[in-house]
Amino acid sequence: MGVLEWLRSRSPQAAKCIMVAGGAVILFGFMFYTDEVHMSQTPFRLGSYVPDDDAESNMVSPRQDQSRRKALLEEYCQKNSSSDMSPRRMGNFFVSDRYKVLYCKVARTGSTTTSALLYNLEFGTNFTQQEYLEHQGGTPILKRLTSYTKDEQMLRLKTYKKLLVVRNPLERLVSAYLFFFGGKDYFVGKTRHVLYNQHYQDMLETIDWKVHFDFIAHTETLAKDLNIFFQNAGVTGRENVFPHVKTRLGKRNMLDLYRQIPIKDIQRIGRKYAPDFDMFGYSLEDSFLQLLST
Repeated sequence: MGVLEWLRSRSPQAAKCIMVAGGAVILFGFMFYTDEVHMSQTPFRLGSYVPDDDAESNMVSPRQDQSRRKALLEEYCQKNSSSDMSPRRMGNFFVSDRYKVLYCKVARTGSTTTSALLYNLEFGTNFTQQEYLEHQGGTPILKRLTSYTKDEQMLRLKTYKKLLVVRNPLERLVSAYLFFFGGKDYFVGKTRHVLYNQHYQDMLETIDWKVHFDFIAHTETLAKDLNIFFQNAGVTGRENVFPHVKTRLGKRNMLDLYRQIPIKDIQRIGRKYAPDFDMFGYSLEDSFLQLLST
């Protein structure tokens, strides 16, 4: 009798949880390939809040939602020390001088959607996401904060509205796995992407803790969040370039890929990405419970 069958006979609920904690084993080879030695040794902890595509976001007002998201981040940052912003992190900020916006790009959080939107707003274009990707390397391009002088950088950091988009760490990891190994021909063979998959970063490594973000969007509610943020930034009459609310595949992909992974490995993810769970209010346990209900 297998472990799952034995658990099902003893405790159906426990067996159900382990089934959710599955996925392709190669996913974890990808995750631990680069920085196994850097894995956090802190006890596994669960977060307190998981955004849901519909239910959770409809329970509170946008203002309350943002207050909660920013409070979680600021509370975490106050409890942990940080170094000065490095040039690498400064380079993660994309600039819209037209609307006075800084977008901190975090890979696999809907960054293509957000970057394409920012580009269209900045230059008055109507590119689809695919057209935006194909246009990279052309002119004009979105400027990074590093392209400005130090004084210009500091001025923008102090006066521009700063946008951050984050994602459930479990779902983000699956997205990265599918992106690099899921057969998307457009990216296969691109040297920068081959190198990047050897240096998969958690969200904590991507952002700078000392920058106060004016708005924290979640991939799970990205269409709604981007509309709210850019409306507050003064964007009008460009509804045609904003993303639309649509059925997301992230949760389903997450369930499918984790189906064969032992629970102890899921706990390793919790330890490894504990800062991401804590900073942005996600919960490993609640993520599983939400997947069970879909």
